[in-house]
Amino acid sequence: MSRDYSLPDDRVPARTGAGEAREFGAADARTRDRSMLVFMEQVKLLYTQATVSQTVAMLNALVLAVVLWPVVDHAIVAVWLATIVIASAARLALAWRFEHASLDVNSIPYWHNSFLIGVALSGCVWGASAVLIFPEHSVPHQLFLVFVLGGMTAGAVSALSSLQTAFLLFLVPTLIPIAIRMLIVGDEIHLAMGWMIAVYVVAMILISRRLGHVLEESLYLRYENAALVASHNRVRDRADILEAELSLEIASRKQRGKQ
Repeated sequence: MSRDYSLPDDRVPARTGAGEAREFGAADARTRDRSMLVFMEQVKLLYTQATVSQTVAMLNALVLAVVLWPVVDHAIVAVWLATIVIASAARLALAWRFEHASLDVNSIPYWHNSFLIGVALSGCVWGASAVLIFPEHSVPHQLFLVFVLGGMTAGAVSALSSLQTAFLLFLVPTLIPIAIRMLIVGDEIHLAMGWMIAVYVVAMILISRRLGHVLEESLYLRYENAALVASHNRVRDRADILEAELSLEIASRKQRGKQ
């Protein structure tokens, strides 16, 4: 979020070049600090919801494997399910480490990048279902697969919208393969389903983007309000000190006058 620190107009008293440089430098530093604080909160929100999201992911994967078991090669279903469980367990372990870690400006990029790698791998494994466990000869089972994948991405909107990159890294590899698979089948129903999935992807991107912007703005406003409150408290404390000093000075002069 950009901030305008330019001078209002010619009515503002002129300053020296060094004074202007210090003022603008301080403003830029405050903006950078606030941006980093917002970024840290966004990363925290990703990890806060990781436990629930990954537990649900493993349960959904288990249900999908059970439903597809009669119509897809058992070994492939088992391998796919095991991969989902491993990926989700790894993300749960990462979330546990994050919860017990000491966070600072230097460490937050590591946690951010680690989360993005995990969410991208999860998206790829879910997307691989369109190739590995796609039930070619059963349209009802195909619809159930699409239903599960769509539900996973819908849930990811709330879990990942704090950072748009994280959501895209899950959404795109999860749904694009199944959309392409439907288009490849090529009959009227599958073509319609493929294009509907594509429209759904665009809609989810727009919704997530909007939610992310609202959340980011609210975080900026939180820190701006906190800064205003802190500034107000400093001014009030200074005024109290000056008032006390003035009272002492008045009392001292009265005392001297009596003498």
